[in-house]
Amino acid sequence: MPRPVFCFYRLTKHVDLDINFHKAFVGGNMKIKKISIKNFRGIKSLEDLELSDFTTIVGKNDAGKSTILYAIRAFIDEKVEETDFYCNMLADEDMEIKISFQIFNSQMIKNYALLDKEQLLTIKKYFDFNKKALRKTTYFVYETDCEKYQDLWKKDDTKELDNIINELGLSPKPKSLKCKKIDRIAHIYDHLEKDDTNFMDYEHEIDKNLMKEIKASFNMEPPILFFVSADQKLDVNGTEFSSYYKQLFNKIINDNKELINEINSKVNTQIDHFTNKLFENLHNKIPQLEHINPEMTFEIAKAYSKVSLELQTENDSKPIPIENKGAGVRRLVIIALLETIRDIGVNENTIYAIEEPETYLHPSAQKDLLVVLNDLSETSQVIVTTHSPFVAGE
Repeated sequence: MPRPVFCFYRLTKHVDLDINFHKAFVGGNMKIKKISIKNFRGIKSLEDLELSDFTTIVGKNDAGKSTILYAIRAFIDEKVEETDFYCNMLADEDMEIKISFQIFNSQMIKNYALLDKEQLLTIKKYFDFNKKALRKTTYFVYETDCEKYQDLWKKDDTKELDNIINELGLSPKPKSLKCKKIDRIAHIYDHLEKDDTNFMDYEHEIDKNLMKEIKASFNMEPPILFFVSADQKLDVNGTEFSSYYKQLFNKIINDNKELINEINSKVNTQIDHFTNKLFENLHNKIPQLEHINPEMTFEIAKAYSKVSLELQTENDSKPIPIENKGAGVRRLVIIALLETIRDIGVNENTIYAIEEPETYLHPSAQKDLLVVLNDLSETSQVIVTTHSPFVAGE
């Protein structure tokens, strides 16, 4: 099925787009539906650019197409540099990146005061130019215009939420019956929406603790970003290369949970025995000693640190680190990694942002890569930039 192609002509002041959507969102957990950008690199303002499962961004050099990918990375990593800020931004302005996520159980959570009017999870991040860091994060909620019933997630579940329930004359939701905070919020929100209260989108600040609470309440995780730049180095000591392998490592962990739990238990039992023996010997030397508290735990799932990769071909006298191989070989390694992720099924809830996939690749290798990306887009999201008519039109 053809995928949407975005043609970028200019992005610094306004955007001209020729958009053709053919593939709707299917499967997965969270995908980017829309992105808005302000004061990021060459983009002064870009509003509500829609993305789909497999999106190709086409444009001339310096048109700003790759800026979209880097903005997504800045949003997810929450890291920016001085060169990421728009050169002519005003002194009192922030860099702003707003992303609206399609949640694939949105019907289940639509009454939990979390989504905007379009049933999207919309989060906006503000970056301070002076500190070159994230200043604040907000989210948008479709809710009542009555201020005391707004921003329900910030309210205490046993006091403020129960008081609102009583004010509205609703049946109580006692915590003794294992009624959680999300149940109270849904109880209130559902009543207000049915009561024909004036609803509109409101923006509220959210901190890391509240974000953690919301994610835990819905067992919801943000998507993983698999980012490949046009000049990807694949340095084994760099974070990009290790992050690719970490996805494969997590798959192995998830597939062997019973065995891993058994090993963890045995090792920690031995650690406890060691600790008890240490206390016994110390107590003999320090009679007034009452207890010791050494921090010694073992978890295989947290054992991953980094990975190295060396290749040896028939022309090599010894294995060569991947970062010392040619750019074309490094690109082929990326294709192989993507194929492996697809083949072993660790693909869900991932955004593949790839800059100029045709770089350093023979047309046959480009075709192989596009086949893999199309397969990955069935359960995740793929966004590529390109100069190649072959990649754009294939």
